[in-house]
Amino acid sequence: MQSIFEKKTQLIYLSLLVSLSLCAFFQCIAVAISNLFQVLSSVFFLLYVLAQPRKVLERIKKFKIFFYAYLLFILSFLPSVFVNPNLKESFGIWFSLIVLRPFLGFIVLLSVEKKDTYILIGSLLLSFLIDSVYAIIDGGRANYGYRLNGFYGHPMIYAGFACVSMPIFFLGLLLSSFSKLFKFSVLLIFLFCGYVVLLNGTRGAWLALLICFSLALLVYIRNISIPVLLAILGSLLLVFSLSTHNTISSRVSSLTDAGISTNSERIRLWKSSFAMFKDHPVTGVGMGVFKDAYPKKYIHKDSKEPNLTRAHSNFFQILGENGSTGLTGFFLFFGYLLVWSLIKFIKTREDTYFMAFLSTLGLMLQGLTEFNLAHSNVMKYFWLMFGSLMVSEPFWRIGNLSILSNRKSAP
Repeated sequence: MQSIFEKKTQLIYLSLLVSLSLCAFFQCIAVAISNLFQVLSSVFFLLYVLAQPRKVLERIKKFKIFFYAYLLFILSFLPSVFVNPNLKESFGIWFSLIVLRPFLGFIVLLSVEKKDTYILIGSLLLSFLIDSVYAIIDGGRANYGYRLNGFYGHPMIYAGFACVSMPIFFLGLLLSSFSKLFKFSVLLIFLFCGYVVLLNGTRGAWLALLICFSLALLVYIRNISIPVLLAILGSLLLVFSLSTHNTISSRVSSLTDAGISTNSERIRLWKSSFAMFKDHPVTGVGMGVFKDAYPKKYIHKDSKEPNLTRAHSNFFQILGENGSTGLTGFFLFFGYLLVWSLIKFIKTREDTYFMAFLSTLGLMLQGLTEFNLAHSNVMKYFWLMFGSLMVSEPFWRIGNLSILSNRKSAP
């Protein structure tokens, strides 16, 4: 018979899992509700730590290099915090951006059992699918040229969710051990969400996903099956059928045109960010100072939008606000996530590591032209997904790797 302590511990863990799952489910749908379940998850996690300190310590040891990299990431942004004369504001931004948003992922890493990670991953993907359905119903908004946006009403936020989710749907088509019914279901979801992504019109997301899909095909080239061929054919047909759509055609034609206002304005923003860096190479102008420094001192003489508050790029935003220390920490931490997941994939042949790699790569590639680190729910979505994929490794032993030899057989 179970002791009272064991029953209480199981109840705490179950409450934590339910709260995390609901937080994941509402992440793309309703920010207030997802934040409520984030608070509940944090409370149940603290109770879990008190009930199971040994298990939490074991998890910390297992992922100790990850936490060392994250600690370096935290510290690298601190110098720029003290440059901002408004310390309350800068510490608030630092805490939200660097500490609070990754915390959901840490909860998963330190507490969720492998067998339960599929609940979180499924909740996240379902949330994105519902957001995609709503994007079609909503039809977009005039201020963004009727680009499809989803619940949050901003095309960049939907694009961020897509960059994390779509590579996982695509890999679902490539993994050989899934049933045909499952694959055809994923195929329909992939084509539908791909249609929404195209009408979303975020060019950075298009390029990011194209690179991710190309890498997936390269690695799993021997897994080309009927659903994969249908996905490729369907995608080509979607692109062809939408090529005459005014929004899509104009967005495609503007990809390499520096004369387009959105492109040229971004370039001017990046030049201004670099000017901030040249004046303050170590710390940048200060955490949260870009929005004030840009219009008052660093705005480009040809700028058409003087009220912009972000550099529309993770790289240039951090370069201008946080200097070389912040940018070094950013590259080391997210570079570690990419290298770690790729090396683990090569060593273990576990497909979820490649999912983690592509989701991170997709988000970072979009971040070249968008400051997606500032999108709270996108980053929480990412950390919940990445944490779940990190923990899930032996449980998700599926697929049939192609170009890597000596593949371990699935159990």
